[in-house]
Amino acid sequence: PFSVIALLYRIQSNSQIVLNDEQRHSLTQDIHSLEQRTFARETTVAPANDLNSMASRWLNTALSMKTETQPR
Repeated sequence: PFSVIALLYRIQSNSQIVLNDEQRHSLTQDIHSLEQRTFARETTVAPANDLNSMASRWLNTALSMKTETQPR
């Protein structure tokens, strides 16, 4: 879970990835939810397939929303 949380924070803070308001809100909710499940005293860690699914979904979103940085 730590790697996925770190990945989501990197996506959230990357200025080259332009998310709309709905996506940014959803990403923030996913981060909060994952942190709660991981760090709360009485909790269960998300199954690996949930973590993989979440990471894949946000990586695909980030890649599709990344702005062009290559000089022309």
